[in-house]
Amino acid sequence: MELKGQGSLGKGTDMKNTLLILLLTIQANAFAGGWETGNDLNNLLSQPENNFFAAGKASGYITAIADERAYSMDWIMTRIMSDPSTTQQQKGELVEKTFGMLKEHWVCFPGGVTVSQLTAVVKNWLAKSPQRWNESASKLVQDALKENFPCNSVNDLMK
Repeated sequence: MELKGQGSLGKGTDMKNTLLILLLTIQANAFAGGWETGNDLNNLLSQPENNFFAAGKASGYITAIADERAYSMDWIMTRIMSDPSTTQQQKGELVEKTFGMLKEHWVCFPGGVTVSQLTAVVKNWLAKSPQRWNESASKLVQDALKENFPCNSVNDLMK
């Protein structure tokens, strides 16, 4: 079973891209305490393209949140589907119930989505939502991803 939540963030990347994502994720975790609002993240995303430090911090932060969303969904679904003590029918019912309860928290990334795409989606979403820049940056990133990569049905979770 392969889940859409992984996209290119979890599989299929070459070693160079994997290391880059890892470094950006680690960097995002190191700096996450400094981003309290969307104002801070928007400021980083508004820097000139040649400001690689700001770009790396912003895309690393966004990637870390996207990875967490994809991983948590994958982890839950894998646990349900690999439980040997339940029948296929019970697994199906559990998946449906879990999806219903957590639908608003999950994102379904299409295969091949890139860090650049995720960053552009969040940047564009923030540009359209300046009234919310005072809110938590992590909440705003999650809302941007959920709005742009929704899971509308259980089938969206599976490839």
